[in-house]
Amino acid sequence: MLVKITKVCDMGCTHCMEDALPEGVFSAEHMTMDTYRQVLDYIMWTGYPIIMISGGEPTKNPNVLKMIEMANRKDIQPFLLTNGTFLENPELKEVILGSAAYIQVTNDPRYYPRKVPVLEKNGLSYEHNLRVVSPFGRAVENNLEENGY
Repeated sequence: MLVKITKVCDMGCTHCMEDALPEGVFSAEHMTMDTYRQVLDYIMWTGYPIIMISGGEPTKNPNVLKMIEMANRKDIQPFLLTNGTFLENPELKEVILGSAAYIQVTNDPRYYPRKVPVLEKNGLSYEHNLRVVSPFGRAVENNLEENGY
């Protein structure tokens, strides 16, 4: 199940289908822990114990570490879909790399305003060539479809 835990993002990429913007703009738009618990209960009820944690940038939710830990405690595999900026924070990097089952960093230079560190680690993959199926959010207003993206 794909779950968006925040609408905050530190990159504000032009293609963002969630229209997530840098911190401060949507600072109150984080999923609450109560809602997240309900999501985990629903996932357990479905019998498919996988959660794909997304956003915005999921690591901008102040409870992201608690959320990953809570999924692990319930034997739900947490997959983190991220822009990878957490890799620049040594403490956050160490904890997330040690607790998420799988992490996908989208790092396509056509869209992302800055590159993040590329690490070799099991369970960590990078998407360097993003394929936009249909533009949403700012991608529509930025005419990315007309530019071949």
